Amino acid sequence: MADFPTGLDDLTNPLGTDQLDSPPHATQHAEANDVLEALEAKVGIDSSAVETSHDFLIAANTTKVSAAGSIKTHSDVSSTDTPVVNDVIKHNGSEFVFSPYDTNLDLTIDTFADNQTNTQLIGAGQWLAIAGWTATSTYTNGPPSAATVDLSITTAWDTGSSGWTDDQLTNTTPFAAWTSTEILNYPSSPNQTITFTINTTPTKSDTEAVVFPNTVLYGASTTAQGAHDQASLAALTENGANEDQSISKTITPGASDYVVFAYPDRISNILQVRIGSITASFNATSTTLAPDITELVSFTNSAGYVENYRVITSRLTNIDATAGTSVVTYTSSSALNHIEWGASTTQSSFTGTDIYNIATDTGLEDNGGGKSASDTEARSVTATAGASEYIVFAHPTRNGTLAQFRLGGITAAFNPADATAVTPAYETVAVTNRAGYTEDYKVYASDVANLSTFSAALVSTSSTQEYNNVYWGELNVDATGDGGNVYSAANVTDNNASASPIIDTNETLSSQSMVVNCTVAEYAYIAYPARLGVLTSISIGGFESISDFWIDAGSGTELAITNDAGFTENYYVYVSKNPGFTDPTTMLVSN
Repeated sequence: MADFPTGLDDLTNPLGTDQLDSPPHATQHAEANDVLEALEAKVGIDSSAVETSHDFLIAANTTKVSAAGSIKTHSDVSSTDTPVVNDVIKHNGSEFVFSPYDTNLDLTIDTFADNQTNTQLIGAGQWLAIAGWTATSTYTNGPPSAATVDLSITTAWDTGSSGWTDDQLTNTTPFAAWTSTEILNYPSSPNQTITFTINTTPTKSDTEAVVFPNTVLYGASTTAQGAHDQASLAALTENGANEDQSISKTITPGASDYVVFAYPDRISNILQVRIGSITASFNATSTTLAPDITELVSFTNSAGYVENYRVITSRLTNIDATAGTSVVTYTSSSALNHIEWGASTTQSSFTGTDIYNIATDTGLEDNGGGKSASDTEARSVTATAGASEYIVFAHPTRNGTLAQFRLGGITAAFNPADATAVTPAYETVAVTNRAGYTEDYKVYASDVANLSTFSAALVSTSSTQEYNNVYWGELNVDATGDGGNVYSAANVTDNNASASPIIDTNETLSSQSMVVNCTVAEYAYIAYPARLGVLTSISIGGFESISDFWIDAGSGTELAITNDAGFTENYYVYVSKNPGFTDPTTMLVSN
């Protein structure tokens, strides 16, 4: 009997001198036949169904190697890779892939997601039940040969449950889905972080973390300062899992409602609240910027965590009716208030209610004016004053003092005691704003009424450089000589009502072009602020003509002119010696 295919047969080869019975001839044929039959069985017939035969095995693999690239059909070779020239086949840990020879097929963790929001409100006791925490992980060149998920806060697990040993969750290949086998408790105090870390073999890691702050409370309440408790605070709105005390919210209190904020005692205090963009009073004393933070209440949040909260409450109810619903808290102690402007029949002895009356919610802005929540008092505004009304401008005293007002581009008089003063005068007045906060204001009033004739805006500025009109025109008044002071302010500013002069508010006397239209009896004149100095040139038709002008009002003989905004200053006046300039005549004037 043949040993093949499990072993090799040891056949005896007879010699030419051997007898037919030694070795036995029939035995020799029998052994040879057994070997041939064993070989046939191993090779197999055509289309053999014997899975161990060569014919069956070769036929089964012929299609996998019969065409270029068909090796991809092997079950352990990637079917998604497309090989390129010089690629080799490498194993990436789960299958064979096509890759350049020098590529390192290390394991990488592509994703590790625990399906939890990264920030959650601190609570007490159980956070998640068994199977309440789940995660998924994906890999490149994976899966790993081993993987675990570790927890960083040991006190977070319920040690009375079984499953996670030493805060570690184990798993089996392909290490793609994770489910907790114990309950998970909240951290013991706010702002602690529970971190989940996946660790694999080969050594790779990734993390997911959840931090647990407490919350800030806000809203409207009928509870006044000093009377809050758990119930009144629970009726407020939690600002999510967020301890930032600088927040901006829309709050609409009713007629009997206060605006209330509450925050954990351990964090920095709120130093100011603004309602409708202006500092609000959260103190029994209206002139105190800082809120009263003395009220302390033990508060249990919606997740069951208990700690002491500071509570601050507006001094007034129904604030949004006058100030607006936008409420912002600050850790800054810099106040912000309205700058107010408008018209008033009062020019002096102002009271706070002249600027703003919280009882009636009326003020300067309601009489041809406006307001702006700003610390910049130097600004351009529009104010309209009637026949018996003065323009009034008011800003918090802490913002400094204005150097000048201008109307229509020229310096305006805001100093009733001295119309020649550029610097305005002011009164100090305590004003209570729409949110109940009181502070001192500087209040300025124009020297003259009915300034609504100016179409240009009122400009308050920190500049001390005054600006005024330059006048030129023609008049049938002879100056007769230098220093004669023949021309009056009325002559200069309205041509004795016979015609309007040309007025330039730019004070530009560097080759300033001035056109006059003189009749045979009219003289040309030029008037400008004396502080600009004497003229150096009056050119007419290309010829220097300054000698053809008298200095009717010059150094020592200046002419005081009050402009339409009430400001008075000295002018120099030049008048032609002869009438009847060519009509029209262009003069180029320089100082």
